Amino acid sequence: MKLKKILFVHSVGELGGAERMSLSLIENLPKSDFTCFLATPETGEFTSKALAAGADCLLYDAIQPSFSSPLKTLKNSHHWRKLLSKIMPDVIHTADLLSTRSISGVADKLGIPIIFHAHFPFSLKFAQWALRKPPKKIVFCSTDLLNCHKEILDKCSAQSELEVIHNGVNTQLFAPVVEKNSRPKVGIIANLQERKGHKEFLEMVSIVNSEGIEAEFHIIGGDIMQEPREPLLKQLSKDLNIADKVVFHGQISDVKPILGNLDILVCASYEEAFPVSILEAMAMKKAIVSTNVNGIPEAIEHEKSGLLVKPRSSHELAEGVIRLLRDSELRDTLASNAMHRVRNNFSVESYIEKWALCYRACH
Repeated sequence: MKLKKILFVHSVGELGGAERMSLSLIENLPKSDFTCFLATPETGEFTSKALAAGADCLLYDAIQPSFSSPLKTLKNSHHWRKLLSKIMPDVIHTADLLSTRSISGVADKLGIPIIFHAHFPFSLKFAQWALRKPPKKIVFCSTDLLNCHKEILDKCSAQSELEVIHNGVNTQLFAPVVEKNSRPKVGIIANLQERKGHKEFLEMVSIVNSEGIEAEFHIIGGDIMQEPREPLLKQLSKDLNIADKVVFHGQISDVKPILGNLDILVCASYEEAFPVSILEAMAMKKAIVSTNVNGIPEAIEHEKSGLLVKPRSSHELAEGVIRLLRDSELRDTLASNAMHRVRNNFSVESYIEKWALCYRACH
């Protein structure tokens, strides 16, 4: 069988959720069948780990085609044509709308199919701007995300094939560890964007603390996007008189040691697609209290493998956390069910197999 060349194109070189899923493919696609390449406009942890996994990494200029900038557009097209002619990939896997728009014109002229991997919601206006050359296929990481965008895509990318491939996690890498904490530890793992709900998390901490429950609270994640929010959140913790209860860890490259030490993981997001952090916590046999937004209910079954609450409700988050802190039997049951659910439904092996079929069918 001829080796199939896959070119991954991302708009960043650091590791976010979308980058972690592409890295999983680069690391785990069978080398006997696939050769992987990665193009980014910058270097970072993502490119370093992709190189370590055997991928060739290339840099591109983050320039968008525009009638108002003909020289830059021409330069960008020439750069992409030169890069693609050198690699001659069988499939281009883009991870966001910006990278999709940047490469789609040249890829279309060269007859190279694009698979756009949709990780986040997008608007009709943005899609109309970015999908000027509709991709061969759009793969969504949750059924909810696909359903929410059908009407949008009917208007700007009707010929694109649509598919759902849920994110997967390496259940051996994220295996349970035996940790006995003298004081329960509750954490949130997310970059410090407003939509991740850190405000409600801190308000939840205040409510739990007011009940006289002794626990530690951990915020794992840093300011990797938008304006810095860590100072604002630290000030809020002081205003709520819980600064001594909360540890800010910042951005860390390996969450496993901290995640393994938690008793409860909280996801307080207002908006998510299908968060990898939840799958990792499930694999590590953690009890989870999460908002019931977007694709999260596709991973967590309420009262079976976790507790789901309304978004933007610090009181409901607190009720869920307090319930688990006071009922260790329920906490253990939910954690065990979560571990089995992710092994049966969201393993990296299943994820790789589905993507391999997707690539092979794309021509």
